Amino acid sequence: MAMLQKRKLLLLDEPTVGLDPKGIDIFYKLIKRLADEEGTAFIISSHQLKEIDTVVTRYLLIKDAQLIERKDIFDKKIEIILSSENWNEDKTRTLSQSTNAKIIDKNIVVVNNDEELVKVINEVNKLHGNVEKVKRNFEYQKELY
Repeated sequence: MAMLQKRKLLLLDEPTVGLDPKGIDIFYKLIKRLADEEGTAFIISSHQLKEIDTVVTRYLLIKDAQLIERKDIFDKKIEIILSSENWNEDKTRTLSQSTNAKIIDKNIVVVNNDEELVKVINEVNKLHGNVEKVKRNFEYQKELY
């Protein structure tokens, strides 16, 4: 019910318990839309880390009422390594201006999610470049659970 009214902040405790996979997908698309379009912030308590991975911008790990770890979005990233063949500083600058990618080096680009990954790959193709490798770097500490 809280999501029916415009709010600046919503606290959600295990919001997808009991939902089927399609319902979970719909729910998190709604969360992302509310955050992006209306500026709503969410604090989500969940044990389903892979499930919420597409919408979080930072996470806190809490164990025994103690904050164990805090990570921002670029701690969880998708790294795109571009082939140096047919790639130069001008193309890197163009890529930076046309996407939300963070340029790490002339041939290394970092994005936050699959949607941004697709945009970068499409832009690289338009610039006649090649993607050499895509690496996902997720640093969840599973031993804490």
